[in-house]
Amino acid sequence: MRMSGALKIISKPYSQNAARKFKIIFLTKTKTSMNTASNLEQINELRLWGMARSYEAVLQLPVHQLPTTHEIVAQLAQAEHLHRKDLRTQAFLRNARFRYKASVEELHYSAKRNLDKGQMLALADCGYIQRSENIVITGATGCGKSFVAAALGNQACLLGYKVRYFNMNKLAQTIFRAKADGSFARELLRMEKQQLLILDDFGICPMDNEMKLALCLHTASFIASITSKS
Repeated sequence: MRMSGALKIISKPYSQNAARKFKIIFLTKTKTSMNTASNLEQINELRLWGMARSYEAVLQLPVHQLPTTHEIVAQLAQAEHLHRKDLRTQAFLRNARFRYKASVEELHYSAKRNLDKGQMLALADCGYIQRSENIVITGATGCGKSFVAAALGNQACLLGYKVRYFNMNKLAQTIFRAKADGSFARELLRMEKQQLLILDDFGICPMDNEMKLALCLHTASFIASITSKS
């Protein structure tokens, strides 16, 4: 097939209108970039760390994957909520001062241990705390009572409950020091704020009147581990 005529290439500079449009587009993109940087700076100044990380992730997305405005707002709010919830949980775990790092998922249910898996899973919802019920864990020395108590306490922290672990000997020492330095009332108030107290090696050391008072004033739940003779 033959084509008649010659191919003509025309070289023409951009008109002033085209150049002006190009400049406007360029400035708009620069201004948008400055706005996102300013937004991120303000979010960090407000200490909204979870929201800041989520916003940075959104900025890295290609244009065709960007969520809608409503989706972005929901995503930022959820990210900040989860971040604060995680910080709160970590604070509860530090305050609890567990003897062991343990979780319900790590428990072993061998026949030798006589530990009922169904019962532990039922306790994992922490409904006993809502009902102000107590748990007593008995067994011989070294069978893992403290680990089970710590696992239940850890689960309570994850679900948003304030927990404090005490070895009974250390609790006696804490109360003795509190009486000596005049901080007994403050120590009682600190214990009252806890929703679950774990008393390890309960019954080994004798309790004086002040310790009995401290435990009686605590109206929430207890988990007590008691060493049995057999």
